[in-house]
Amino acid sequence: MPVSLLVGIRRSMTGASASLLLIAIVSLNIVWGYPWMGMFAATSTMLVIGIIVNRLLGPRLAVQLSLPNYAVSGDSFSVTMHLHHRGRLPTFDNRIGFENQPSRLLSNRERSIVPCDQQSFQMVPFIEANGRLQTHVSLKGFRRGIHILPPVEATTLFPFHLFECKRAWDGNASIAIAPAPLDRDKDVMCGALIDQISRWTRRWQSGDSFDFAGNREYEVGMPVRRWDFRSWARLGRPIVQEFQSPSTRMATIIVDSSVDTSIHSDKSVKEQEADFEQLLRWVATAIEHWSRLSVATRMYVSSEPASAFLGSDYLGVSDLPKLMVQLAAATMIEANESERRIETVLGNVDPKSVILFTVRKRFGPNQGDQDVGMTHQTEYRDSSIGQVNIVRYESEPKLRGNAVPDLAEVRDAS
Repeated sequence: MPVSLLVGIRRSMTGASASLLLIAIVSLNIVWGYPWMGMFAATSTMLVIGIIVNRLLGPRLAVQLSLPNYAVSGDSFSVTMHLHHRGRLPTFDNRIGFENQPSRLLSNRERSIVPCDQQSFQMVPFIEANGRLQTHVSLKGFRRGIHILPPVEATTLFPFHLFECKRAWDGNASIAIAPAPLDRDKDVMCGALIDQISRWTRRWQSGDSFDFAGNREYEVGMPVRRWDFRSWARLGRPIVQEFQSPSTRMATIIVDSSVDTSIHSDKSVKEQEADFEQLLRWVATAIEHWSRLSVATRMYVSSEPASAFLGSDYLGVSDLPKLMVQLAAATMIEANESERRIETVLGNVDPKSVILFTVRKRFGPNQGDQDVGMTHQTEYRDSSIGQVNIVRYESEPKLRGNAVPDLAEVRDAS
């Protein structure tokens, strides 16, 4: 117990307390008398009283966090802290923020969530007993996924910044870091992807835009879309076919989150994961584009059970936060299981309204003859399984070794 107490005091010392301790030690090495005895007594008293007051007047907080449903990777987001000091005594000179857990040796991109700037800790001069406080802190997420926010940390520097007593509280909050959409100004393929999706959207919306409602007898002056000549000939009266606009028209995105772990795969698992992350950025770009066009969109990621998608009620409106959270939570699964789930979903939706995003060169048992060869650049391809449109991401292949083959070698290899 004494050893742990001394270690705790040592860790809480600041430059001011270290200076006082140094003065006290120096005063012991001088012949006793005035003023050295007074200096030793003063410095020792300040150290003892300082550590006691620092511990007694520290904050005792109850923490609640308010944060957005999701944040985009690489963009900052604001977190609101609702703090309740439940101590009987007031607290002074507190520095409040999120605990910086990762090692300093890690770069920002190797961390999950980091503060946006050096002012991530807010200085709070005073909190009254049983008082409440609200403060804002900006964070930035770099890695896609569902991340738990670090604990809230309060550092007490009272009195006179002699000691710093750190206390941490878990806010029990997590946030979804979604993949960042492509930048049309920086990524050449972004423009091609958006153009293809826009053409598909116009073709889909202008195609089968009405549903058959039934037949009725023609009345003078009524608009006619299509005559029913067979019924007219059978009944002897003019009969028209009536159509009505469908109540709900939604675009369906299916994301193939498969990973090929077989020995025949030409890519390692790490390379496939990198391709999958880029594919999710394509999906985020499509979702953002459709959101601007007010196209109702729903999404299924094959890492989710098919029943979760088929059992959901869709009201004909897009829920952008929900779609982004789905992308953040996406994980890779075995290719056979992914294909089985996707086929289950395709059997229960209108295939004309589906776009399938995948990184596989072939999808399904009947797709072996499709032209999906590897390219030296990221490529958008629009093919189909039946009536299902496919967006296939193909990364740039890596040449084996450091030598660059010339045209003859490539021609011989092909």
